[in-house]
Amino acid sequence: GGLVSLIVSDVPMRSVVYQCRGYPYQGYCNLAAFQPGTENAYMAWTVIGACDNTMAPTQSPSVYRGSCDYLKCTSVLADCQCDSPDCPNPDGLTVGCTKTVQSCESKAVEPYMSTQ
Repeated sequence: GGLVSLIVSDVPMRSVVYQCRGYPYQGYCNLAAFQPGTENAYMAWTVIGACDNTMAPTQSPSVYRGSCDYLKCTSVLADCQCDSPDCPNPDGLTVGCTKTVQSCESKAVEPYMSTQ
């Protein structure tokens, strides 16, 4: 489903990211009665995180530009060489070692509009 942001506080400026739920609920995402922030939003939307650079307090806050950047991070297990220094191997294995690899992707998320 699509991502949208919603301002939840003006002072301090804070926005959260919502994702439109999949089938069979995505039809609700365009209806005002189910927009993010309403009592029925849970039927159409899932809160997935906060917009970067909109949470307070910070030493040098970023200017809000009308959209937000959402940092989506995922972790996966990857094979690694058991004798490599960056490969955890507490059992002293010679083959079959794995390590957790995290990757992050920044996505620009536009504010919610009922026509999306």
